[in-house]
Amino acid sequence: MKPFLALLALTAALASPAFADTDSDGDGLPDLSEPLLGTDPAAADTDGDGVNDLADTAPTQAANPLTPTGPAAPFALTEAMVENNYDLATKTVTPDHLEILVTNTGATDLAGFQIYVSIADTTTTESWTRALT
Repeated sequence: MKPFLALLALTAALASPAFADTDSDGDGLPDLSEPLLGTDPAAADTDGDGVNDLADTAPTQAANPLTPTGPAAPFALTEAMVENNYDLATKTVTPDHLEILVTNTGATDLAGFQIYVSIADTTTTESWTRALT
């Protein structure tokens, strides 16, 4: 059994029956287990690699699918804000929040761009891909 599946089974067994089966994003992982795995209970594919979190062997680590071609992109990452969320009222961990401000440095509107983000700390690395809208 995969380690994260064993953790899911333990989490589901310890959780109250009313909440143990809640799966808000439909990825097959109970919402209560997702913070333990580092996955997003609001996104069925946390890392954006096209593989559902339950089926993904590394649901928070997407390989960089982008191959730079042509001139440099006419935008700059000008600010990043990370928020480690903890709900003091319910004493529960809630999904962390990352905001990246992308500034258009060119003269035309941006369209058709994707961004690949990889964040590492002392114990883990998380990465994902998103289309810029």
